[in-house]
Amino acid sequence: MAITIYINGKKKVLQDNTMNISKILEMKRIRPEVVTVELNNIIIEREKYAKTPLKEGDRLEFVYYMGGGGSTPLRFTRGRSPFLSRTILSERSESKDKIYVYILRCKDGSLYTGSTDNVERRFQEHLSGKGSFYTKSNPPIKVVYTEEFHNFLNAQKRERQIKGWTRRKKEALIRNDLQLLKRL
Repeated sequence: MAITIYINGKKKVLQDNTMNISKILEMKRIRPEVVTVELNNIIIEREKYAKTPLKEGDRLEFVYYMGGGGSTPLRFTRGRSPFLSRTILSERSESKDKIYVYILRCKDGSLYTGSTDNVERRFQEHLSGKGSFYTKSNPPIKVVYTEEFHNFLNAQKRERQIKGWTRRKKEALIRNDLQLLKRL
């Protein structure tokens, strides 16, 4: 019996209804160490890939790591090819270092959300045009928000959450307007 799932937003019909995340990665020739897998917006730990069966309508997202200085890659991008990866994610989700989710206000008034282990260094990278493709063409003015984490996966989850918010909700977070934040 075939099942239909979505991989990075594209519909995929699978003939094998016993398919799991490990089999999908193998089929797409993606090395598990260069990607984080989200199943229905929940990050799945690598050791659970083989034990997580896929069901009709499931949505898989592959997040590829693009490096970012330091020993732990902290920024990511969506992609369709494992060759986009330049850095391998550490096996450890726990880190002794602090990890920050940050929001930059850019020259054109837009907001850019990212994560790093060193906000000051990362801001300087953005200013020099080496931070990200977006801030290369929309230079940042200042860091308007930071949030500290001790766990990489929690920071990544929070970054993705904030990136999915409307501008109005991000502005409420920046102003620490908790009442408006809850309503939005």
